[in-house]
Amino acid sequence: MKHLRSGLPVFLLAALCPGALSFAQTTINFDSGYTAGSTVVGIDDPSLPGTAVWTNLFTSSSYTTASSSSPLSGSLAMTIDTSGTGSGAGNATGARIDMAGAGVTFTDPTQAVRFSFSMNIESMSLGTGSQLTLSFGAGDLSVIGNNGSSVTTDYATKYWWGIVVQDTGAGGVMNFYRSSASGNSGQVTNIGSYTSFADLGTYLTFDIVIDPVAKTFTSLTLTGSVGGDVQSTTIAGIAGTTVPWSFGSLNTSNPGADPLQFFRAQVGANDLVKVHFDDITLVNIPEPGTVALLAALAAAVPALAARRRRRA
Repeated sequence: MKHLRSGLPVFLLAALCPGALSFAQTTINFDSGYTAGSTVVGIDDPSLPGTAVWTNLFTSSSYTTASSSSPLSGSLAMTIDTSGTGSGAGNATGARIDMAGAGVTFTDPTQAVRFSFSMNIESMSLGTGSQLTLSFGAGDLSVIGNNGSSVTTDYATKYWWGIVVQDTGAGGVMNFYRSSASGNSGQVTNIGSYTSFADLGTYLTFDIVIDPVAKTFTSLTLTGSVGGDVQSTTIAGIAGTTVPWSFGSLNTSNPGADPLQFFRAQVGANDLVKVHFDDITLVNIPEPGTVALLAALAAAVPALAARRRRRA
């Protein structure tokens, strides 16, 4: 009976809350499988199961490299450099990777989806448009315009979220985009300037959480350091807004299709940007109701164990 008693908490959690003990998580931190100074394009990331190769966007892949100059953790980060100090000056460039193999579910009501990544803008030119564009979900370049619209209704262009950084002399104005369910329009929220949350040359971490039941964003949290003061800010206006699920009536080519799971980072033509990325993470996390249930079970386990001991 000792073995049954010692395994009781695990048994209860597994029986009453299936999946609660195994939340999928994948983090790309560039420390394994990458070579400092070499392009990330063509690298099959070893942290993602199956085949997950970084592919090139636009011009030469030599402008998107694994760099040892400014990692957040470990020894390497991904760097896009068109700042004028390297051969890629002023070129449109970037890379994308399919994270569908991460094992993260977007449909389990007990598990929210959290996407986080850290970005360090070292330098950025002024006033030339959308210098830096990031997105998750889109398989197509055309998904995000400056007005939040896309040029096609094909299901592959739907995206979970997009972030556009524009340096208009105000420290890197950032806009957060959400695709509509059909993929042919979007919503945009200004989330402030990069330098309001992090000094240039330091990392700003983005945490984006999606509720799979309500199919809405739960939160967008930014964590950075300004003048050495570390701060974390949750952006108002993001929670409760819908993410681009289609329920069948809005798309004739693939009704009900969710967006793809590509993470992409790109710099526009004629823009002089040097930016680093690290710790790109896609993870399932327990929904609040699941957390409450786990807490209640944890509180009940000692009493149940004591009762069994008294009966023994």
